[in-house]
Amino acid sequence: MKELFKREKITKNANMQFVGNTKAFTCTNCKGFSSHTWRWSLKHAEDDENINSIEDNINILIVAKCQACLKPSIWLKNLDEFTREEDNFEIMLYPRSQLEVETPNNDMPKSIKELYNEAGLVLNESPRSSAALSRLAIDQLTQELGANGASLNNRIGDLVKKGLPL
Repeated sequence: MKELFKREKITKNANMQFVGNTKAFTCTNCKGFSSHTWRWSLKHAEDDENINSIEDNINILIVAKCQACLKPSIWLKNLDEFTREEDNFEIMLYPRSQLEVETPNNDMPKSIKELYNEAGLVLNESPRSSAALSRLAIDQLTQELGANGASLNNRIGDLVKKGLPL
């Protein structure tokens, strides 16, 4: 993952601080390419009472707000100076990350679009759940398209006979 929040941009204040705007990147909520305003807060690994500077800290909580959709994303960044650089991390906590799943077609019925989006959302955590939701979405889509047949396989076959491209 490309590092969005550079160590030099983070000042030594211990409260949730407004820092500024990042360069534009793809919003995890709206998928738009937009600048984000962001705030950060230090989170010490052992004792929250004695946070004096970034050098005393390991974790930084970052809230980025998309300037296009105004929705937040929440990140956790590790800046332990005693850890090898490649072992430090930056992870997105919210919204839950998902693999690159194509945006559903605008013509897709709403109920099927919801299943499709949910299948994409759980793909990282549970591929089997994602497969089950995907199958349900395809099953409902074949019914919505008026395919004949008692099983999903038969309905897909019917759609292919009617000219559905393979």
